[in-house]
Amino acid sequence: MRKAEFEKTLNDLPGLVAEGFINVYSPDYAIRRRRFKQSAIYLKETLDAIDYLERFQKSIVLTPWQRKHCTPENLQPLIAWHAGRPVSVGPILVAAVYLGFRIERDDINGSACLNLFARQFEGELRDYRLRQVIKQAVGS
Repeated sequence: MRKAEFEKTLNDLPGLVAEGFINVYSPDYAIRRRRFKQSAIYLKETLDAIDYLERFQKSIVLTPWQRKHCTPENLQPLIAWHAGRPVSVGPILVAAVYLGFRIERDDINGSACLNLFARQFEGELRDYRLRQVIKQAVGS
């Protein structure tokens, strides 16, 4: 993904800033949107998210489980663990759209979910949680 592709994909997602979806009529929307579009760190985070999300298949329908669990907030620690650095919600959503995933938004609370293949994502979450438990047990 090049910067031009990042900007084109972002243009397809009105209301998206680095922290996720916000109301376009919010007083600080224009500033936050410009910062998201122009900062190189968010392009790098998007590339990290693409590297991670490429492994997932897409589901046709969104189940209640997917609506609850296949969120950018649940993807954040997984991508950060694989990339070795934190990643924001906005770049995850840009990466998902770029790769052809469908985003379903809840306009009331601004949350979003993706059509990740549920069994595959469930396994990734389980493995990540197991690694966290092991990490706590050994004290690192």
